[in-house]
Amino acid sequence: MSLSVVSVVEINESSSAATRDVVVPTVQDGDALVLVVGTASGGITFTVTDNGLTAPLAAVDTIATQSGACSQVFTVADLVVADSGKTVSIGTSSTLKVSGGLMVIRGADTDGIVDTFAKKTAGATTTPSTPTLVATANAVSAIYVTHQARGAVTPNITTLTPDASVTADIEAFTSGTTSLSACFVGHDFGTEWNTADTIGAETITSDQSALYSAWTISLKPSNLAPEVSAGTNQAVPAGTEVALEGTATDTDGTIASVAWSFTSVPPGVTPPAITDDDTLNPTFTPVTAGTYVLELEATDNDAAVSTDTVTVWATTTTALAESVSSAGGWTVSGEADIPAALSDSSDTSFAQSSEDPVSDPLVLALQPMPVGAKTLNYRLGMAAASPTGTFVLALKQGATTIATRTHTDVDDTIVAGEWVLTSGENALITDPTALTLTVTASV
Repeated sequence: MSLSVVSVVEINESSSAATRDVVVPTVQDGDALVLVVGTASGGITFTVTDNGLTAPLAAVDTIATQSGACSQVFTVADLVVADSGKTVSIGTSSTLKVSGGLMVIRGADTDGIVDTFAKKTAGATTTPSTPTLVATANAVSAIYVTHQARGAVTPNITTLTPDASVTADIEAFTSGTTSLSACFVGHDFGTEWNTADTIGAETITSDQSALYSAWTISLKPSNLAPEVSAGTNQAVPAGTEVALEGTATDTDGTIASVAWSFTSVPPGVTPPAITDDDTLNPTFTPVTAGTYVLELEATDNDAAVSTDTVTVWATTTTALAESVSSAGGWTVSGEADIPAALSDSSDTSFAQSSEDPVSDPLVLALQPMPVGAKTLNYRLGMAAASPTGTFVLALKQGATTIATRTHTDVDDTIVAGEWVLTSGENALITDPTALTLTVTASV
């Protein structure tokens, strides 16, 4: 997930006060807050009362303080929608003007918005630079904070200008005749640094020499779980080696490991060995007919886990003669007999009708059909040239009709038919062990 600043509340006190309140804007679950406060006076301490936020605001590092300026940064991560509209109270040890801002950050790692890289400096210069950041974790971005106080120009208005690469989110000022507190907060979320990178200091240029404090706060974007597919369901004869085709990708990192395991096997069957079960393309051999369900688990470099399953139906090659529920009114078309035809549903001679079997359809149980591509080949015809008949073929899964095909004006000339299932029809097949083909003729 990418980081973004979704809203900013400026703190720009025109008069001195011991306490001031800031209302939390609308937030979503998982959002975080960054609160920046500063004064144009040294030796000040800040207190923050969060009045019922999901988690308390915590100070980042120690306060940046020197003669004439103080600043502090507070953060909280993993907010919830109910935190919207709550009040944060900011107190100072003396009655002073305060400037700063409250930022809502979306997409930060909810385990902690600020990591160990929070740093600060202090001094007096017209180009206060934030500290250099050395990244030790993947995908780290940064927020830059510069607080300036006590300008040398009267009136004391300071203009702060960031580097071109930094997006300004707050530029709040509090002015007076003898004191000034100014705050700039910016970020660079367009760059994500990896472990070996060193991030140079950003420079915020002032139009006058003044005391300042500069902060660099690193953020880690929330980790996205891997995208995993265990591949396409298969139907194979028992004893045939099955080649699995899994995929695993991670849009914000890398795949650290993958593992296959069985979640279901036929009753009483010991799960077969999976060869190369730590790769995306393992194999196994189902010796016993039945249903096998396998799970592919992928773990990314930030320990996020995703899974997906695939089903393999191991079938018997025995002809299903018992699948003829009714043969009255039907005769064999061609050399094959009806029971023998059932052993191969992809190349089958079905039957002719010798009469009008409207109430006497021929029902054939099909061998499990591989999901994804299937063709039914058949022959049909009437016993006599006249009258002609209409044949309706219905592919069913249990009691549910997957699809139908119709042939009209059929006479005693044998029709060779080819039924190629569409992708939509194939997608409806969820239990290939429960498929039947019903053939009905009428005149």
